[in-house]
Amino acid sequence: MWLILLPISLQIVVFTVWSCIFMPNDDLIPESTAAILELISFCLAAYFIIIESVCLYGIINNKSDFSLQGSLMETVLGFLSPVLILVCQGFAYFNTSNLHDPDQFWFWELVAWTAFCLWIRFVLMLRSV
Repeated sequence: MWLILLPISLQIVVFTVWSCIFMPNDDLIPESTAAILELISFCLAAYFIIIESVCLYGIINNKSDFSLQGSLMETVLGFLSPVLILVCQGFAYFNTSNLHDPDQFWFWELVAWTAFCLWIRFVLMLRSV
């Protein structure tokens, strides 16, 4: 339980700080702080992709216990939230100069959907615990 509960809680906190505090005020916060937040977020996203890959492998090999609706939704959200975090970080890394332009509204919408997926995944994880 602690191998999932603690990292997902940390991932929510780090992503919230990164997306709500650092990204809107990126000119006021030191680069080293941004690098640390992005590295922690990247490592946690990679960790969850590995965990979900192992779980998916177990689900595929144990077809008799496969609950299509519950397991499929949790598996999709399990992969989707870390992948969306990596996509958000990638766009932010390569487009830092123009993310505050009105034309970049899609980026902030992507960040909002990423946060939504993270929270849904967290709630589903708490339900299963």
